[in-house]
Amino acid sequence: MRGGHGLTGLLRGSRRIEPTGEDVDHSIPTDPELLLRVLCHEFRTPVTSLTSLTGALADERRELTAADRRAIIRLARDQAAHL
Repeated sequence: MRGGHGLTGLLRGSRRIEPTGEDVDHSIPTDPELLLRVLCHEFRTPVTSLTSLTGALADERRELTAADRRAIIRLARDQAAHL
């Protein structure tokens, strides 16, 4: 998100509160496979969007105006930033 809009703009000026040593529950086991599954799930939408957007730009059968190309490139850039 750009220009102070969205969550970044909303949280500007707030401070992060880190858990202290006594607040952290060390008894919770970490599961690397679960972390990998969560990351793959979160990345699926932006990767699929990038695939579609770059496919639209590469499709020589489709006539795109300069404005259409700029819009698609802007969307692709936003998806890449989200990743």
